[in-house]
Amino acid sequence: MLLGIVLSYMVASTAASIWQCSPIALAWDWSRLCINLADAWLANTVYSIVTDFSILGLPMYPIYESHFPAGQKIALMMVFSLGLV
Repeated sequence: MLLGIVLSYMVASTAASIWQCSPIALAWDWSRLCINLADAWLANTVYSIVTDFSILGLPMYPIYESHFPAGQKIALMMVFSLGLV
């Protein structure tokens, strides 16, 4: 499900970048903006942060529910948490 969300947003943001102006040729005219690019970049940033943390959290519950000893569970969770860096 998360893969579908990421892919659909990728398609939508690419389409918004291509058709930000109507006609498309106005996108190369820097004297006028057709959509607010700052808002578009902020939306992309927020979306990327949310999906990055969602993807980071995906392996945590299966590790927690596994039958490994507590020390191994903590070590595995710490290894996956290195993705924060």
